Amino acid sequence: MHNLAIALHNGGHIITGSDDQIFEPSRGRLALKGLLPEAEGWYSEKVHEGLDAIILGMHARADNPELARAQELELPIFSYPEFLYEISKTMTRVVIAGSHGKTTTTAMVLHVMNHVGQPTNYMVGLWKGECFVFDNRISLQHGLKVGTYFMCSGCRKPISPKDKKSKKYEEGVSCPNCHDNLTETQKARFRMRQKQINLAKKSGSKHIFQKEFK
Repeated sequence: MHNLAIALHNGGHIITGSDDQIFEPSRGRLALKGLLPEAEGWYSEKVHEGLDAIILGMHARADNPELARAQELELPIFSYPEFLYEISKTMTRVVIAGSHGKTTTTAMVLHVMNHVGQPTNYMVGLWKGECFVFDNRISLQHGLKVGTYFMCSGCRKPISPKDKKSKKYEEGVSCPNCHDNLTETQKARFRMRQKQINLAKKSGSKHIFQKEFK
């Protein structure tokens, strides 16, 4: 959702938002644009008749106070996909879907469009500058250069070099996003998996997580 908020902000719209938890890199990117909420949580007083639309994220449940207020005021309410359709329905749209390789294929298409000078709008559920490819869970920058972000083996969320310096980061186990939420049983299981990976690397053999972890 934060990518959409920033795109609309860059387009000249006035954007406000709420969430119960905001992690990096979303937090940092929103802060740079002045869009980070003053406090996390849901507040019905933030919803008023002056709003043109409400866009729901996946964390907004039926009893969400902001959603209830929007319904009371009969404001236009869109889900994330519905809003994307509304703003792109007059454009030529290409949707890339499938089980594996969606982001990789999207990155390749955007690279080609940029190479031939074709202006293109796009929406990918990642942050500006880098995207993940499926093999080995690595990120790529423009020009298919290896990026600086990695994927946490515990929660599958992106982690930066700064995150890896945190005391809550443990290779193959946890990161600042998930360390406090994982049970000791989960951490023990992830440590055993990482031990198997390290032993396989040391012996030069393949391990069962070869395709997923570099």
